[in-house]
Amino acid sequence: MALFFLFIGCKSTKMQANLFGEQDFAKLTNNPDCSWINTPLPSLDSTIMAQLKEKDLEKYFFKVYLGCWCSDSKHLVPAFEAIRTELAIPRTRIQYISLNEDKESPSRSEKTDSVAYVPTFIVYDGDKEIGRIVEVARPNLETVLLGLF
Repeated sequence: MALFFLFIGCKSTKMQANLFGEQDFAKLTNNPDCSWINTPLPSLDSTIMAQLKEKDLEKYFFKVYLGCWCSDSKHLVPAFEAIRTELAIPRTRIQYISLNEDKESPSRSEKTDSVAYVPTFIVYDGDKEIGRIVEVARPNLETVLLGLF
């Protein structure tokens, strides 16, 4: 029983070093545990996207907390990527933080940002948080995002 515990502990530590914490998007997409990010991007509501295109989104900064193990992340992160692509939001305006199943990262930035659920999308105008989307976006992510601006 002790050997099993040690094996699981080593596996978890290895995964933390490779997958948890602040991540470059390319690193996430190349990681087998996040291979779902490579699936085809979802279709977006064209009416809502036209309204988002009227906003000056380049001035905003986004933090995306996600879990590669999380079904809600598997649904909403690809939707965010589709929005980012269509609106040409530079990746330099987005910080991705991958959390483990205990919803923790090595830097513990999730504590500073009061993140309890994933995915959590935090939108900043300068240093000021203007809103967040937590775990669910109904009817879709683009509509909820539009409501923040």
